[in-house]
Amino acid sequence: MGTIYDSSRHLLSLVEELLESREGENLRIDVTGAGVGIPAAQLDAVFEKFTQLKTADVVTAGLAPQESVFAPFLALTGGYGLQWRVMIQLKNLSKTYSTRGVEHTALEDVSLTIEDGDIFGIIGISGAGKSTLVRCINLLEKPTSGSVVIDGVDVTGFDGRQLSDLRATIGMIFQDFNLFAQRTVLENVTFPLEIRGDDRADRERRGMELLDLVGLSAKAKQYPSQLSGGQQQRVSIARALANHPRVILCDEATSALDSLTTNSVLKLLRQINREMGVTMVVITHEIGVVEKICNRVAVIDGSRIVEQGMAADVLADPSAEVTRRLLGRVRWDA
Repeated sequence: MGTIYDSSRHLLSLVEELLESREGENLRIDVTGAGVGIPAAQLDAVFEKFTQLKTADVVTAGLAPQESVFAPFLALTGGYGLQWRVMIQLKNLSKTYSTRGVEHTALEDVSLTIEDGDIFGIIGISGAGKSTLVRCINLLEKPTSGSVVIDGVDVTGFDGRQLSDLRATIGMIFQDFNLFAQRTVLENVTFPLEIRGDDRADRERRGMELLDLVGLSAKAKQYPSQLSGGQQQRVSIARALANHPRVILCDEATSALDSLTTNSVLKLLRQINREMGVTMVVITHEIGVVEKICNRVAVIDGSRIVEQGMAADVLADPSAEVTRRLLGRVRWDA
């Protein structure tokens, strides 16, 4: 694709440099996080320059394209020539279990594309296949057929060290927190770094940074039993971030929390997505979770994806019966 440009330089300077060096080649522009805080007057200059980059592949993270600094440019050009980087691609994924000679299909021919920086919701009723799907993404479950592609690499056949290295780049947040009762809050957060063999001082420094991020630095020496449910989930989120993941998988992360605590956790996840550019896959049966933080959504029913698209579009005009049921749009007198 040509040169990959770093996101750390000022956006306007970056675009000017691209124009000077393009020489007819396609360019891959990584502007993750760039443009934040640029004055409006300078943005006008940026967009004027951008209209000359017709063949660029622009990569952003942390914000959906329509929410990013490029939104006015996209509106002017119709997005001509722009593509968004794919972080996760599931291709014709199926998972079948066999128990005493009886086969049960948990996933059937599932195909999804999750872009870098998405908060991608996967919603469905209990038993639809949501948790199996998320466990196939980090290969806690091996698909029976189909493939899992992470950041352009087919990881379906990974095992051993390759698989361990892959999982280190994918954080996981569970419904029941999965904290170690005999470890302090700080020790829970730094556990992945301990397993990796990091120096104690380095991992404690990283752990305190993350506890500060989730608002629990004062609880570092306490134990999980001394925390509320919402606080325990914040510890789980901090632990999921310990290895600087590219992706975080949230499996019913707010299902055990009350509505006020759920809102605070969802705001934290959205903040992390926007500030760190971490792609998030959110498994839930709660339509409110999708409405509040997801930019894209897929609906799973009977082991298959029955509907997917931009969250606002799917929720405003659902085509699948199960989506209407999840939204409460049913005829009670039918």
